[in-house]
Amino acid sequence: MECRSQTNKPVDWFIVYKIPKLGSHTHPNFKAGTGFYYMDNDSPELTLSDRGLDAKSGALFHTLDQIYSNKTEVGYFMYSDHTPDNRTGADPRGHSKGVLGFEQSGGFWMIHSAPQFPPLRSNGYKWQDKASKNGQTFLCISLDYAIVNRTGTVFRYIFPYIYDVGFPAMFNKDYPVLRLFSVDKGTRQLHVKEPPWCDVIKLPTKGGVCFFSFSKYGKFGNDLYDGFLSKELQQDLLVQSWIEAQKTAGDKLPSNCSIQYKVYNVNTMKFPDKNIEFSTSKDHSKWVVSKDNGNWLCIGDINRQKPQKNRAGGQVCFQNKSAWNSFRKIVKDFAPC
Repeated sequence: MECRSQTNKPVDWFIVYKIPKLGSHTHPNFKAGTGFYYMDNDSPELTLSDRGLDAKSGALFHTLDQIYSNKTEVGYFMYSDHTPDNRTGADPRGHSKGVLGFEQSGGFWMIHSAPQFPPLRSNGYKWQDKASKNGQTFLCISLDYAIVNRTGTVFRYIFPYIYDVGFPAMFNKDYPVLRLFSVDKGTRQLHVKEPPWCDVIKLPTKGGVCFFSFSKYGKFGNDLYDGFLSKELQQDLLVQSWIEAQKTAGDKLPSNCSIQYKVYNVNTMKFPDKNIEFSTSKDHSKWVVSKDNGNWLCIGDINRQKPQKNRAGGQVCFQNKSAWNSFRKIVKDFAPC
């Protein structure tokens, strides 16, 4: 098991960037809110897909279908702070969304921002209309069997709200922490109990690319981006996150230039190839690029807002010049300090 490409071929990693619903656009997928750009390790530049996310084809479908259609011994976790049946994982659960799938050949971890997605395994695969209105991002990384176990440590920090799980007994010995999460997905006792309340976990892919999970538990009590990530990457950062979640003006965290490595909020995205432009108020995705150099790109699931200082969540980052440049150049403008 691993990440699958648009044509259902194994890939080391891929990124999907879904564009917000653009009702006046002539492209039918953009008009419906299912249009997206795609990149993977073989072609690390954002490229417009010829199909929508509602099609039962493409990278998301082919990757997740390994869970939905596989009749063999397959393990999986689906977690979200906004589940398909509209439950919300409140504090101390993380503001986190993702899917972990694995078998004896290895697995994949998909981190994303889409609410109510994906459906329970028993309901079969379907794109959720709830996620169509706003922009969304998805990152999938392919992991060897032994590395899958490290996601259990990540789970202890992001403390996800697990809404569907399958964990065959054959994995009990090799994945002890994941087993605990599978046995009692409602427990409040599996998160980290003492400092440090944040951690960096190395996740090399099957192909040897080094991804890093930067995660925090709620007791960290600070913004993930200016309180942790910028220091660890030692870079000024441009951060795209969901601002509509900030119900009052006082909840919004402004760009921060008072620290060694500055953190700026992205205001507007522009995709020149299709003359697409939209503001962060229409973009539910959460991603980060290093501002000027370093070639860092991160995809995650937590916002820059005061209430989420006390919420668990994270970002998964890697260095790739082409992928970084592809995201950096769509940042039309950002908020100064």
